[in-house]
Amino acid sequence: MSPKPPHTGNSADLSKVEWIELVTTLHAENMELLEANALLVDENRRQTEIIETQADMIAALEQRVEAFERRLSLHSKNSSKPPSSDGLSKPHANRTKSQRGKSGRKPGGQPGHKGTTRSQVDNPDEIVDHHPQTCPQCQHDLSHCSSQGVTAQVVGGVFRLRQIDSGEHIPVF
Repeated sequence: MSPKPPHTGNSADLSKVEWIELVTTLHAENMELLEANALLVDENRRQTEIIETQADMIAALEQRVEAFERRLSLHSKNSSKPPSSDGLSKPHANRTKSQRGKSGRKPGGQPGHKGTTRSQVDNPDEIVDHHPQTCPQCQHDLSHCSSQGVTAQVVGGVFRLRQIDSGEHIPVF
């Protein structure tokens, strides 16, 4: 409904009929505005409820994200998790590095170093024969076969009820 243009003249110039028409028109416009206002208030209330629900959901999701981030940041150095659960990631930043510099040499015995090896003894305290009873591939009985390619290996410093000074193990190839 389009309102009439406001009366620019003196209100005393209006007739009784014009006053009634003006009041009726203004009353109808006022009712339309009250209905529109009620609709807007209702829409505002619904949107406020939606915003509050979304704010609660956001807060709950933020807590879940924080919990997941806390779990992801756990590793064997700052929790009770075993090192095998760390995966293939790089070492942790808090690990200290060795302050020893590189020497430029290869690992192991260096040229000119006199090595030591245990020597065979003439009369060992114990001889253990490692002769297989069956073939590891076909399970054939080998108890009647003779050994081929016998080597002796010195084993020492084994402590039992008495100390064995030296021993000899004979693996079969």
